[in-house]
Amino acid sequence: MGLWVMQNLPAGLWLLVWLFFLLWVTGVATLMVYLQTWISRVLFFVLVMADLVLLIFSPYQIPFLGDPLPQLILAAVIAFSLYLFISGCYTLLSAAYHYLVIRKGHRNLSQIQIAPHYDQQRRRFLSLLFGSGAVMASSVIFAMPRVVPAQLVVTRYRVAAAELGLAAGSKKVSIALFSDLHAGFSLSPHLLAQLQLTISNLRPDMILFAGDAVNYYHEAIAELENFFLQCRQIAPVVAVLGNHDHYDNADKVCVALQSWGVEVLRDAIYRHPLSGLVVVGAGDLEQEAGSHSALGAVADNERALLLAHHPDTVDRIDVAALQRVGLVLSGHTHGGQIRHAERGALVLMASQDRIYGWSQRPGMPPQIVTRGVGYTAMPVRINAPPELVIIEILP
Repeated sequence: MGLWVMQNLPAGLWLLVWLFFLLWVTGVATLMVYLQTWISRVLFFVLVMADLVLLIFSPYQIPFLGDPLPQLILAAVIAFSLYLFISGCYTLLSAAYHYLVIRKGHRNLSQIQIAPHYDQQRRRFLSLLFGSGAVMASSVIFAMPRVVPAQLVVTRYRVAAAELGLAAGSKKVSIALFSDLHAGFSLSPHLLAQLQLTISNLRPDMILFAGDAVNYYHEAIAELENFFLQCRQIAPVVAVLGNHDHYDNADKVCVALQSWGVEVLRDAIYRHPLSGLVVVGAGDLEQEAGSHSALGAVADNERALLLAHHPDTVDRIDVAALQRVGLVLSGHTHGGQIRHAERGALVLMASQDRIYGWSQRPGMPPQIVTRGVGYTAMPVRINAPPELVIIEILP
């Protein structure tokens, strides 16, 4: 994940990244000077390298780290990185101060050092203060989803029944769509209960889940048992798997969902018994190459709802097969998760025009991308609140 973010980071943010890295390295160098023995320096260097590896690759992609342990480790990584960053800032400011003093002739050139040698107690106090502040800040970030969970937003779309091959005079059909729960990574029980209650109040005819039930380890799926059991009492639930569902054991995630009455489509087709709507579930783009052979089972007079976790899955489908698709439904992007009010998502997890909402390219079916519900990498959403999509199929 870390490498992917680095490769897709907007050019305007690279200056801030390099500035942070420069101050981080400066902080490492400063603290290395303070250490008195080679053993302490070697141990500190090993700790710094571990921090760097975890910071770049993120805990959930390292096999021996499991949920919810990665949250604690990532909090420690953030705290230590901030501590090194603050140390670097302190060193550069101290060096700048001494340079200005020397320019005025108050000190000799031989007195320049990497950092001023204040008394030992003051240095320890400042280190404890900065370190504690970094730990508190990172802890607040990770606690926020559970202490003050984000409020769920309901977004509505309307689609003509004719576009999906339904007969004239058919009844209105309501579909609930959500994605990206990421169980095992700061998923708020309050937010999950809010999602279930909203679905219950709206009483849709069909519930669609666009993948990423778990964040990494398949055992975290147990957090969702009660939620899916209650959803199944409201309406049929149809789901596909996302890239995160494959990281540990996709088969066990699938079996758990099926045991709760969820229809899991892995390149398969589903026909809604009451409305006749056809849903085709595509394989995940990253893990299953966006497999979509099930579109061949769609009749010539039908138009399927294509449920595909990754929005760019449609780029893998040939023109003839796309003629059988009336609407594409996706998740994966989190709507950017952290969005600038004017410039949009800071990190692009799909094509620019498929990050969120309704879109349609020439010669292709329309597509709806939901922001999803949960978090990944960081338990923070800015200008991208969790979302439940309601699609009304109108006669």
